[in-house]
Amino acid sequence: MDFNMKKIVKDAGAALSRVVQLTEEKLGTSEKTELDAHFENLWDKAENTKNYTEKIVRNAEALLIPNPGNRIEDYIL
Repeated sequence: MDFNMKKIVKDAGAALSRVVQLTEEKLGTSEKTELDAHFENLWDKAENTKNYTEKIVRNAEALLIPNPGNRIEDYIL
């Protein structure tokens, strides 16, 4: 296994930098990174799509793997 110490240190420094930035933004000591309006719109659409997809999967699982306590008449009606 080849350990590249420079890459490990560089990656650790980048991760630490991100943590510091996030902490400063949360504490209000620095400006929050502003996102493009188009990107925020796409993000909202992606979140909605994810939520609807998860709901569809849950409902499909409930239909395909029925509760044995339910009677067959409940599904037919």
